Amino acid sequence: MTADSSSGSPAEGGSGRLASPPAGGGLPAGGGEERPADQIMAGLVEITAGLVEIIRDETGLSPAAVTADMPLVGNPEIDRLSLMTIVTLAEDRFKVEIPDAEIPGLITVGFAAELIVNLSSGRCG
Repeated sequence: MTADSSSGSPAEGGSGRLASPPAGGGLPAGGGEERPADQIMAGLVEITAGLVEIIRDETGLSPAAVTADMPLVGNPEIDRLSLMTIVTLAEDRFKVEIPDAEIPGLITVGFAAELIVNLSSGRCG
């Protein structure tokens, strides 16, 4: 996952936000179709934003508290029931099925977004 120079946890002085997609909107110099890497990055940014929205709605955490590097598993603000609700809402929103065995590995919001990108592109699961 690419992060800008201000990434990292807010405690580390970073914003925790993902970097913007590459300049030019991900299109080759001559125009045309997006390259697969650009599509993946765009999907990752979109899914991360969607997860942040789901988590804020489910937990009531402030927008500043929910970042890509925020822990999901083991987070005192997210109990097991809330985590399962977040997973179910994410599955419905992004049209994927997150295997139960993967849930304990959802270490951060960003990692969960990467898993969803991989599941939706057929690269795992």
